[in-house]
Amino acid sequence: MVFNGAPVSTPREVNLLPAFAKDAEAGSRVVRLPVIVSAGLMATSMALSLAADGLVSYVMGRWTARMKPAEILRNM
Repeated sequence: MVFNGAPVSTPREVNLLPAFAKDAEAGSRVVRLPVIVSAGLMATSMALSLAADGLVSYVMGRWTARMKPAEILRNM
């Protein structure tokens, strides 16, 4: 996360061993991983999301525009 331009690390807890591990002590250990999300990463992901949405909408719109309603109703 970015707060006023300064990166703030948010720890995520991850248990690397499955619940059925034989060693209970090792299974209860938690690994903390820092997560940093920058403004650039957020902007890039938003831009890619909007570009993909625009492309899919355009392609589906062109495909739908070529369909004839009478043929669709006949095939139902």
